Amino acid sequence: MDSASVEYERSILQNVMCEVRSKFCSESISVASVETLGSGEYAFSLPAIPELPEGFYWCGYADTVYGGQAFGWEAALKELYQQSFSSANTSVNSTRPPAIARLVDKHVEWQSGTTNVDLGCGRYPEHLGRFLLEKGITNIAIDKFNQPAEMNQAAESAINYGDIDTVTISNVLCVIKEAPVRAELLQKAKRMLSPGGKLFVTVYEGNGSGVGNETKPDCWQENRRTADYVAEIEDVFGRGTTRRYGKLLVTQGGVINEM
Repeated sequence: MDSASVEYERSILQNVMCEVRSKFCSESISVASVETLGSGEYAFSLPAIPELPEGFYWCGYADTVYGGQAFGWEAALKELYQQSFSSANTSVNSTRPPAIARLVDKHVEWQSGTTNVDLGCGRYPEHLGRFLLEKGITNIAIDKFNQPAEMNQAAESAINYGDIDTVTISNVLCVIKEAPVRAELLQKAKRMLSPGGKLFVTVYEGNGSGVGNETKPDCWQENRRTADYVAEIEDVFGRGTTRRYGKLLVTQGGVINEM
């Protein structure tokens, strides 16, 4: 990126930080140094990240903010989004690996020696973890609503962004009401994946009507069919990156190759 582009991105980020300050903070926040990374990307380092009220989270960044062609500030950082339903109580499979484990085995095959991140792992990540361990795969499980903060922090510390082989999002997109929150989850998955890495997605289709509703207190269901999520995923990953195998969606991340 040339210096003019970097300054433009810096100005956008500064505006976002000012909005955050006015909503939630009293202290001044400013963009600090800009570090050039590889592959035309760069990082904005911030002096401190303010703590936000419960239910809010940072879109697109944590201690260091990444920019460049991989994703744009306009889409990822323009607003803070609040998730209306945690849907934590939709995690009910306590006895066996989720269906995504079998579906990937059937249509794509898991690869020994790789690392998977299970985004939105639910209450019982140990089942997929054991399943993958038997195949020689390391599984890192994250769920901000169903796992303790210390587990999520340890998981984040173990993730080498841009170097993850596969990411699973199992029955998660279907329980998030807000499209921007779903998009941010997909952005997070995209940033994790290595060139040639793959995203695996399954959803619970509910009644298939396409009309979302609250199914029980603090639980949401989109009621959309699997195929209906393809466009949403490709809004983040790019057109032609996703294939559907029945109930399984497979998306190519990083460098786009034939699957």
